[in-house]
Amino acid sequence: MINFVFLNNELTPNGDGKFARQGPFNDYIKKHNFSYTLDGTLKDGFKNLLPIEIDKGGYGVRDIPIGLIQFINENDIKLLILGLPDPTGKDAYRFSLEHLNKLGLDFNKLIYIDTNIRLKDIDTGFKHKIYTFNFFIEEAIHNTEHFYDNENELGYISKQIELSEINTFRNKKFLCFNRSLNKAHRFILLDEFLKGTFTDSYFSFLRPIDYPVENEEFFSSYTETIVTSDQIYNYNKHIPIELDTQNVENKTSFAVSNTLKKELFLDSCINIATETTFATNELFLSEKILKPILGYQPFIVFGPHGYLVELKKYGFKTFSDFWDESYDDIQDPVERAKKLISLVKHLNNKTIEELNDIYRSTKDICIYNRNLFYSLKNDTLKVIFEEIKNEW
Repeated sequence: MINFVFLNNELTPNGDGKFARQGPFNDYIKKHNFSYTLDGTLKDGFKNLLPIEIDKGGYGVRDIPIGLIQFINENDIKLLILGLPDPTGKDAYRFSLEHLNKLGLDFNKLIYIDTNIRLKDIDTGFKHKIYTFNFFIEEAIHNTEHFYDNENELGYISKQIELSEINTFRNKKFLCFNRSLNKAHRFILLDEFLKGTFTDSYFSFLRPIDYPVENEEFFSSYTETIVTSDQIYNYNKHIPIELDTQNVENKTSFAVSNTLKKELFLDSCINIATETTFATNELFLSEKILKPILGYQPFIVFGPHGYLVELKKYGFKTFSDFWDESYDDIQDPVERAKKLISLVKHLNNKTIEELNDIYRSTKDICIYNRNLFYSLKNDTLKVIFEEIKNEW
């Protein structure tokens, strides 16, 4: 049996908020009645794990005190680092392992669980156990009761779309939600939107751009220009561009899992899902892909290469019979962005009647995908803990 060890006298993160977070893992072990102990107590006859839901995208390890590492090394317990709602980038992953090595951690006592699927393929030179899985998809699988018929943070109640409703004529070509614009792939869509490319589509852009350094090279290569502070200012004058957030003042930190405004999905033909990562090619499936699946919509994904391949592993179908999905094979982010913009513009040049015909042709796949989602029972964390228990 596995026992999870917490350092405080109540079930709170191991770190008092300094390097750990109160994330979904605490809720998971309570929901599944896992054994746990408080005050740093090890449980006899159990395989003891000390879990840390690491903060700051993996860089939170730099705040782990050396005394905690000594506690791990000197006792029959292993360190479990989890990056679930905030997947770890490859640079942060390397940094975290190098820092743990400097602290003197015995790597035979390290288990890493993360949402970034590509971490397990990185050769870091350190030997330890690492597991990856699509946390966001599986969290949604086990929380379907929260999608509909509850008032969300935006002040409306999401209603399920009935099959009898999806044959309605759609007046808009695309539906695309964007909250943070500090992602270059969303920035280029905003640029196209403000040029008037998508006048007959639904787009939202909510958070002003402050343009982080890691996107500058990508955007400069894509546009073959240098974006100035004056240009950023002119972009930001148009923000926010809203679809369903008009009733809230804070348009940047609301939960999105149950913000499914039925009217928007029924009045648009194709969903453009802009994933969290693009330029860095970190691979994880977020809740963003669930919106078109739940809304009976075909989708185009602005995400890392191999995204559609990963999605198909669950059994979902995509739309290569209706448009070119070779963008998913392109590793270079600039070339992938150019391919995607070209594809979207190609479809945008069609009439609304033609796009409604395309939607009707994709309808059976949309129905299949939604039904498949509701049939999924995946619980990879449970499988991982069984493996840990058996290999200890």
